Amino acid sequence: MKALTILLISISVVAGPVQVNSVHSFSSFKKGELNGVALNSQGEIVMSHQLKKVVSMNETYIWDICSDGQNLFVAAGEKGKIYRYKTGLGEAKLLTHFEEGTVYAICLYRGKLYASLSPSGKIYEVDRETGKTTEKLTLKKGKYIWRMVSHGDSIYVATGLPGSVLKLDRNFLVTVLAKDVDTHVESLLVTDSRIVAGTSPSGYLLEIHPDRKPFLLTDTPFSEIKDIVEVNGLLYAACFNGKVKEQTPPKVKPAQEVKSASVLKGGIVTVDSQNVPETRIQFSTMAPFSFTQQGGNILVGTGHSGKLLTIDTGKQHELTISGEVDCGQIIRFVQMNNSILLATANPGEIYHIEKNFALSGTFTSVPFDAGKPTHWGAFYFDSTAPRGSRTEFLVRAGNSASPDATWSSWQKIENGQTPELPATTLVQWQARLISQDPGTTATVTGVRFYYRETNLPPVLNAVSTLPSGIFAAKTAATNPDAFIPAQAETAMGKLVPPTGMKTGFRPGMQAVLARASDPNNDKLRFTFVLESASGRKLTLKQNSETALYSMDTHRIPEGRYRFQVTVSDSKENYPDAGTDSGKGRWFRVDHTSPTITLQAPTGGKLAFTVRDSLSVVAKVEISTDGGEKWQEVWPDDGIPDSGNESYHADIAGIKDVIIRAYDDHGNSTTVLGKGGIK
Repeated sequence: MKALTILLISISVVAGPVQVNSVHSFSSFKKGELNGVALNSQGEIVMSHQLKKVVSMNETYIWDICSDGQNLFVAAGEKGKIYRYKTGLGEAKLLTHFEEGTVYAICLYRGKLYASLSPSGKIYEVDRETGKTTEKLTLKKGKYIWRMVSHGDSIYVATGLPGSVLKLDRNFLVTVLAKDVDTHVESLLVTDSRIVAGTSPSGYLLEIHPDRKPFLLTDTPFSEIKDIVEVNGLLYAACFNGKVKEQTPPKVKPAQEVKSASVLKGGIVTVDSQNVPETRIQFSTMAPFSFTQQGGNILVGTGHSGKLLTIDTGKQHELTISGEVDCGQIIRFVQMNNSILLATANPGEIYHIEKNFALSGTFTSVPFDAGKPTHWGAFYFDSTAPRGSRTEFLVRAGNSASPDATWSSWQKIENGQTPELPATTLVQWQARLISQDPGTTATVTGVRFYYRETNLPPVLNAVSTLPSGIFAAKTAATNPDAFIPAQAETAMGKLVPPTGMKTGFRPGMQAVLARASDPNNDKLRFTFVLESASGRKLTLKQNSETALYSMDTHRIPEGRYRFQVTVSDSKENYPDAGTDSGKGRWFRVDHTSPTITLQAPTGGKLAFTVRDSLSVVAKVEISTDGGEKWQEVWPDDGIPDSGNESYHADIAGIKDVIIRAYDDHGNSTTVLGKGGIK
């Protein structure tokens, strides 16, 4: 009840409708950060196996890894470096390096360590203790060696430029099993019963037969096949759509390229015992890079996010995000003494997958962006916690795109509580799972929270007083013969009237147009006030939903006036509306017509003056046929730009003439003048 009261008080000072953000699915949770927790395909956050960092290589990339049970051998970095890490030492020692080239593949064969060097296409024996290298083979074809697999009494080699599969016996005699199948063969699976290769850039999955041509199992919709595993006769291929240019090595430095890519897509393709392919899982924000088996499950190392996935082989379409490392890619897995380790790139590190579940872990959501300053309401978490486990929930808020020191501190809240957060554009929540028993886990399945935009006042951008005579109405007829001053005619051509209204011109009318905007996109209301030169004010219209107001000035005395406009968002934010006010330019109300003073005609010319005490003389015209046709005449100085103008008109031979004068407010007067006969 207390939380509800706080929420209602908060709502009373904010804007717009209350909104709810709800997260209750795998697709919504998967973008968050997992530390010691897992996310399964049912959208449940639970405890996971702990990922313990074993060693940091001080290299950006790890290319390959293998183990003899006591040592880890790691190909990493440039300059063909190979490291040895002895269990428990805490530091990897450089075993050997090559001055030129990169070691992308290593393997243990008959108790010895072998390394490939690219792009020279050479294979070396490396002494596991001293690091001494002995060249064993230079390939006649194949500049790049991407994978070496030791199986039985042979080493199987996947090459690039060209993409081939080779078999080496104990004397390093080469048997070509498949040649020129693609630009590169990047992945290789060797079992007692079959050999399967994955290529790039065509994305072929091929079965290799020693005594016949390779058989195309499937042409996948991807460009690269990064790894292959087989479980119960079903092949799984880790596919990635990164493009590989012809005659260049594949993108073996994926993290930087992946992070700069606009769209990163990958997938897992399976082929059953009847050679029927199926794209089981597709990824839009990450790509699978590596496989290993763990009991009846398949572990998947991914790129872009460094997430560890688990596939239940009984439910190939379903997966669990089992963990996450602070690295770009999980490049390789290695089995060592009944344990599984994984190697990463960006940076190059090695982690151990602990057998026991973590006793604590956190799930941190991606920041939720409301788009505008927002007041945050109550948070509700859907969770269960068996005896011996519990959950804790925290929130924080800020305005920078990524949480930093400018954000509020993490604030622990109870389920259903409204946190004391500042009004911000972003908010982030975190769930902590804690257990006293590694076999017991709390579960979080969803969260929802309420929010409402902070009301920001509207902004009055301009108060435009239109030229005299312009008005807007549902029916705004203009006399086709009426004189419209040039300034008013120009303004009418540019004016876009409010919906359902039309513009017109009639002397004595005066209009004002307000231009306003609202940060919350609230509907606005306008109040129009008329202020005289003496300071007296007259409210013309309140809470108008139209930004243009027209009035007939014949109901007020002549003089100087200006409009004051106040804009308000009260329609959607009562009683705590925001307002802004502004004033237009001074304008003159003029109801008096100009006067025409005739002078005696001389020499067949009519002479007269036009005066206007309040306005500028705008137009003068004469008619010599009783008003059927009119001829505009110009003042003696050539420009009608004052309230006192002199005119001379040649009317020789004409007895009578009509003179009509207008001021710039549209007021007019007409007189009959006498012509002269020579």
